[in-house]
Amino acid sequence: MAQLIKLDNYISRYETDIYGYPGRFIQIKKQRWETMKKARETEQAADTAASQDEWKTEFAEDVFFFQLRWASSTLQMKSDLSRQYRLDRWLKFFLTRFPDNYLILYKPVFQIQKAEVELDILMLSPVTLWCITLLESRDGTVFQGRSGRFWRTIENGKVTQTLNPLIANLRMYRLVTDWLKRTDGDVLPVRRALLSPSSFIEYPDAPGDVDLIDRTKARVWYEEQRKWKTPLKYVQLKTADRLLRRCQTVADER
Repeated sequence: MAQLIKLDNYISRYETDIYGYPGRFIQIKKQRWETMKKARETEQAADTAASQDEWKTEFAEDVFFFQLRWASSTLQMKSDLSRQYRLDRWLKFFLTRFPDNYLILYKPVFQIQKAEVELDILMLSPVTLWCITLLESRDGTVFQGRSGRFWRTIENGKVTQTLNPLIANLRMYRLVTDWLKRTDGDVLPVRRALLSPSSFIEYPDAPGDVDLIDRTKARVWYEEQRKWKTPLKYVQLKTADRLLRRCQTVADER
């Protein structure tokens, strides 16, 4: 599972030690799996067997809620975790879709002087920092892109308008790249992506620096991301550390 290193403006254990906690997470996750595996094997011996798929689903749920705790508390501080994130299917999607060596900042809040700016999703692979904007829709919806403020949306034959998602995506990209430019030494290269797994995106004149990942491209993109089996890299952790330093945190003492 990908690691949730920042959620909203909540305090995160990762921001207290980004170089230590990713390794601890992988170790704890492995220990919890072994514990669950032994318990299920005992149940099988007692004729109360569950399938391995059921084990994996239960385990993924357990780790998901464990991650929410780490992303909203430390040993001394805690943030008020909104119930919406416990039910957020996209948050769960990103955490379960990608491997342990991926780091996720989900809707982080950047502090820009006195202004607070909520971003979309930042995903750090071993080789790339992705600035991802989700374009949610029903299955089969068609989005027709254009350079103006609005896109056309075609759903069940009905044509409506939606705000151009690349506007927010470009703003996020510029904020991130501007901040990382101030970092000494190497950081991950930054790429932009618009993700809409269940819909179609028609935009022949799309900017060349953004990946449009729709229903026809999503599976290949996922497979490309999962091929990176390398351990967490120093440049990855350094980039994450730099991003976390820009994020706003609101928390109270336990």
